[in-house]
Amino acid sequence: MSFMYVIGFDGNQLNSKCIIAELDGLNGLILESWGQKNNPHYNEALKVIIHRIKSIGIQKINVFLASKPVMKNFPDSNSRKLYNSKDGFFHLEGQQAENLRLDLCRKQKFFSSTEIKTQARGNGSKRIFLHTDEIKSSNEWRKIALGDLSLNFGSTTDVDELSKRVGNIFEMELLKPEGVSNPHKLTTQAIVYSRSPDVVAYIIKLSDGNCEACEKPAPFKNKYGVPYLEVHHVIPLSKGGADTPENCVALCPNCHRAIHFSENNKKITASLYQKTSRLSR
Repeated sequence: MSFMYVIGFDGNQLNSKCIIAELDGLNGLILESWGQKNNPHYNEALKVIIHRIKSIGIQKINVFLASKPVMKNFPDSNSRKLYNSKDGFFHLEGQQAENLRLDLCRKQKFFSSTEIKTQARGNGSKRIFLHTDEIKSSNEWRKIALGDLSLNFGSTTDVDELSKRVGNIFEMELLKPEGVSNPHKLTTQAIVYSRSPDVVAYIIKLSDGNCEACEKPAPFKNKYGVPYLEVHHVIPLSKGGADTPENCVALCPNCHRAIHFSENNKKITASLYQKTSRLSR
């Protein structure tokens, strides 16, 4: 599963990545660490996650350090567990999310990658793994990370639903999504590939509403208020292409038909590679 950006209280993406994963036989949510230029909104994201877990009535969670060096040097998951009670859980009841976030970050500071220290002097924004038996599905964890917008970021094979989801997130300030390197395909009478609405929205926003081939404005806006440009996979999904920003361009309908059917389609593709620096072969 690809990473997600945590959605904050204001409905916008935080620059803090998370991923739903299985670790040590448990299913949960990994919040990536804050370091240098990576994930600068870690603290706010952790507060949001704690708040959403509390808001559905969960009173205690398991929290483990999950960076590769720590996991290598502390192979027993219980030796890298962060807790605030003798029962080994991190309890959430009776405190505000920000105070719980501060406590959890402070407990991280006792760990270096090789030892447990007697004073809290280390990094307090490490890679952590959160788990509770009360959250049983990936969709439930997605809602913890993305809030009420979680459905709008899910991939879909339904073209109309994809347009609707793109419209719902188009006005957001979107960070570059990871996309899906091997999109799920559904076989009915034809093979249909699942598409990521955040990739579509990101590419159309990046184009500023102009075709990336002919550079003319989109001919109209669709019923969701999004400039009508068709997001084309330069390496087709059917040939193993990825549903990622590095393989997508926004094209007007005319240029999109031309790239598929005209005698100059190879020249159009070559020109897209030349003038669109994000594309990778």
